[in-house]
Amino acid sequence: RVSLDLRMARVLEAALRHDPAYLTAHENLGDVYVRLALRAYERAAPGGRAEPTLQRKLRLARELTNPRP
Repeated sequence: RVSLDLRMARVLEAALRHDPAYLTAHENLGDVYVRLALRAYERAAPGGRAEPTLQRKLRLARELTNPRP
């Protein structure tokens, strides 16, 4: 999954080099980066143990990846 997100990020970055005004690509790239960040934060907090700053980042990344209607 991570490699798929990394490949998607590269495709979106290439699209933005071609057309820097491509707003959907900017948004989608942000979404990919949030998913990658969430995975990194989860790996940094094994067993759910984390310092308060990391706990906050985890909570925010989870909220961004699982938006409520």
